[in-house]
Amino acid sequence: MTVLQAEVRRRLWTTILESTVQSSLDAEMPPTIHFDKFDTEPPSNSNDDEIADSTTVLQPYSKDECTMTSVQLILLRSLRTRHRIVLLNGITPDIAYAEVLALSSDLTKGLGSCSALAYSGNDSVINSFQRNMLDYLIRRFHRDSEYRSMLKKALEKMIATSAQRIQHGESNVKNHMFLSMIAADAGAIETGDSPDLKIAQSARSSLQPCHDLLRAQSGTASVPWYDHMETFELRMVHADHALEFDIGIFLQDIDFP
Repeated sequence: MTVLQAEVRRRLWTTILESTVQSSLDAEMPPTIHFDKFDTEPPSNSNDDEIADSTTVLQPYSKDECTMTSVQLILLRSLRTRHRIVLLNGITPDIAYAEVLALSSDLTKGLGSCSALAYSGNDSVINSFQRNMLDYLIRRFHRDSEYRSMLKKALEKMIATSAQRIQHGESNVKNHMFLSMIAADAGAIETGDSPDLKIAQSARSSLQPCHDLLRAQSGTASVPWYDHMETFELRMVHADHALEFDIGIFLQDIDFP
């Protein structure tokens, strides 16, 4: 195999890896290619016009010098980190929250090095379109604290909307309970608390007011109203003959403090 053939194959394989990671992110599915399944060397940092069929020895430039291959090599620097991120799209990703933060930190560093190298060259090597594309292809894997806060607010709004639906006659309380459990699980992971305990507590906190509302709808108690929908605060006026129902029977295995 000639030097040119080897170099072309390395560039093609690197392109396949990048396409796989990008498509995995779009499809929200884990990648089909893993780094422990191949040993292909990365492309050389060299210009296209310096390689020909007759080339027998290739002298690549240093990694900090811009060439026609720099765009691909810059993406390759953060490829392993981005590959680990899309692995989280699996059904049961086994990863601690601390490792998630480490991945975010690694990707932030990758963005910094990407910008530093991309803007160090002249426009004849890396133009403005390529710089913007590089930034986009890496940044789309990154979710900062503002993005997480946005997701939390959206979840809180969904919980409040579910509570309103129950208030206006919806009898299915599972949606409100499961959303509350999801919020509790995310909060426990961030604070380092026991997810099982927080999830169980949130389920009980959700079921109790839902239970009271169903009692009201059945005519055994007056209809409550919310002071604050987000916290599900209820003021109930119980009737003399209420339904006998104890939600604690569903949470017997949890040791509440």
